[in-house]
Amino acid sequence: METDLSRGVCPVCGKNATLKCGNCKREFYCGKSHQSRDWPRHKSTCCAWRIDRDPDLGRHLLAIRDLAPGDVVLSEPPLVWGPSIHTTNQRLCVGCGKRCDDFNVRCGKCCWPVCKSNCEGLSDKRRHELECALLARARIIPRCEVLLVIRMLILWRTKSKRWTSLANLQSHEDSRRPGTEAHDEVLGIIQHLGPLLTMASDCMDVLPKICGLIDVNALETVPPEGSVAIYETASLLEHSCMANTRHSFHVDDKGRPRITVYAVTSIKKGEHLSTMYTHALWSTRARREHLLATKLTVLLHPGHQHCISVSHSLIQLLPASDPRKLDLCKRIMDTVNRLDPYGARLALYTAVVLRELAVCPGEDRQVHLTRAASLLKMEPPNSPGEKLLRLIEMELGGS
Repeated sequence: METDLSRGVCPVCGKNATLKCGNCKREFYCGKSHQSRDWPRHKSTCCAWRIDRDPDLGRHLLAIRDLAPGDVVLSEPPLVWGPSIHTTNQRLCVGCGKRCDDFNVRCGKCCWPVCKSNCEGLSDKRRHELECALLARARIIPRCEVLLVIRMLILWRTKSKRWTSLANLQSHEDSRRPGTEAHDEVLGIIQHLGPLLTMASDCMDVLPKICGLIDVNALETVPPEGSVAIYETASLLEHSCMANTRHSFHVDDKGRPRITVYAVTSIKKGEHLSTMYTHALWSTRARREHLLATKLTVLLHPGHQHCISVSHSLIQLLPASDPRKLDLCKRIMDTVNRLDPYGARLALYTAVVLRELAVCPGEDRQVHLTRAASLLKMEPPNSPGEKLLRLIEMELGGS
C-alpha cells in the first residue's frame, strides 16, 4: 500500500524524495522548500474529508477519497484547551499544560499552579499571559475546570476568529434550562467566577453556551494528561458504535495537544467518517444516557401517544381550509388503522377523525361519514358515541 512506502519522487524537481507529507502520507518531497512550493497544488488533494450538511445529522464529515487503514484523515491543533477536573494529587501547569510535580510552585502574578517559576508559557500571549492579568485582577481561587471557561470567555470578549469557529459547534443550550443538572453546573461556574463577572457582567449571558460547548465537544487529551480540548473539525465526526476512525494526541511546539485522526478500516469515497463518543464496553443503557446528555435531543415519533392525542384535539379546532388538518387526520388514521383496524376499541375516537376528514378538500365526504356511522352502530343509547352517530346520520341525510 502507499502508506507503506518510505520514498517517492518529488513533484517539484523529479528527484528521489523521502520527506513524506505529514497529513496524507501520499506525497514525497526532497525538502521542506519544495513541499512549501507545491502546497498550492497539493492542498486540494491532501485533505481527506469534506463537511456535509444533513437535516438529521447536521454538519458531518465525508471522505473525499478512498482511505486505507492507517491513513491520516485529519490533524489539527485545538481551538481552545485547558485542565479538566483532577483528583487532589494532580495539577497541570497553566503555562504549558504539563503535570506539576511540586504543588507549592505558583505563578508569581495570579498564584495558579505552574511546573516551574520560569515556564515559557507564562509570558506567552497565546497561552497564559492574557488570562494571567485577568486572574490576578479578579483574584479567582484556582480551580482547574474553570480555566477552560475563562479562556473561552477571553476568546469571546476579544472577538477572536477561534470564537467564531467555536460558536458554530453544537452547544445544546436549550437543554440547560432551570431545573436541569446542566443549569446547576452553570450556576456553580457563575458562583466561582463571581469576581470576574462583577468586572464584566456581559459575560454572564454567554456562559450557558460556553458550558454547553465544553460538555458537547471537549475531548480528554493524552498527552497532556488531565486536559480537555475542543477541535474545529474533529468535533464534526459523528458517533457510531462501529467507528471507522481512531485518534491520538501529541503536544506540538506551542504546547498544544494536537489531534490526529486515522482510518482504522477501508473507507470508500463518500462514506461518513465516525468515532465513538462513549466507552466501547458500556452497556446500551449507559451509552444511550450519555449520548442523550451530551449529544442528542429527545424527539417524539409522529405516532407517539402524546402527538396523536394533541393532533386529535387540533383537527377539531383547525378549519377545513388549513392543510395541516388534512395531514393530521391522515397521520392519526394511519396509526389507528394499524392499532385497531376493525374498530374494536377505538370506534368513537376513529369516528371523530373520519368526520373531520370528511370536510377536508379533495376527500370523499360520503365514504368517510358512512364508515364513521358504521363504527358507531353498537354505541349504547344516550352515550357520546350514540349522539355523534345521530349527528353524522343527519349530515349524511343532508348530503
